[in-house]
Amino acid sequence: KSRILTFIRHGQTDSNTQGVWQGHVDNPLNTYGVETAKELKGKFSNYDLYLSSSFKRAFETISLIVDDKDIIATELLAEMDLGQWEGLSTSEIMENYRENFIQSLFINFRVKYGIDGESMNEAGIRVRDLLNDYDKAKILVASHGGTIKAAITTFLNCPEHKAASSFTIPNNLGVSCLEVKDNKYSLCGQRLLWVLIGHKWVYMAAPVCETKMKMTRKEWDKLKSKERYHTDEDIEIYKAKRKKIWDEAQAKRLEVEKFMRENPGVNNTKRRRKRRTKVS
Repeated sequence: KSRILTFIRHGQTDSNTQGVWQGHVDNPLNTYGVETAKELKGKFSNYDLYLSSSFKRAFETISLIVDDKDIIATELLAEMDLGQWEGLSTSEIMENYRENFIQSLFINFRVKYGIDGESMNEAGIRVRDLLNDYDKAKILVASHGGTIKAAITTFLNCPEHKAASSFTIPNNLGVSCLEVKDNKYSLCGQRLLWVLIGHKWVYMAAPVCETKMKMTRKEWDKLKSKERYHTDEDIEIYKAKRKKIWDEAQAKRLEVEKFMRENPGVNNTKRRRKRRTKVS
């Protein structure tokens, strides 16, 4: 049976702009968050079910996008319990909980956020169990960055040793779409992303490693600007740059995989030493 699960992260809040990890702090959208959410009105009208976190920032977001639909709010889609990280900035977390931050976000999906909070594994299971209770073909879910990352990792059944780092936390209003075929979930092509070009939202495909792609500050400021001087040519240049960086990353990955196949006894440390020696 075909099924589509679309996750959208809430719009911007003041804590987002300040780099503060909100967790269970029930913040509303800020003015920019409201304005940008309104830009998506009518673009998600063909779903069978609309679900939302009960937190203000998520429920406000989906209400602005689909104001003529019935929305079910539930605490099971709330942001992850961040434990002792809640209300802290990333720099404060790194200063006081560096090892826990690295382990839980990037290495071990069973490690609890903020020492005594919730793990990605726990959050993913609660969302999966909730959505599996609904027999609908297309479901739109408004939730939070950590919860969406955990849910998608769980639905994709990522290998445990890769689960913590297999999917990045989406940006505000970032869209992630899963499709089930033969009882197996997969990302619909590549991850989908709404990019604001001037006053116009453009729906683009984006590689999962999008956050690692580099743009100059000037290019990023231009992309995020609300001035109306962007053209179709600007969009094509931006997409071409993304494709080039993605192709280069893929080529490098294939090169490394080939090297490892040809040299199965060489571990990572030896490989790095060999490369440095070769370059010098």
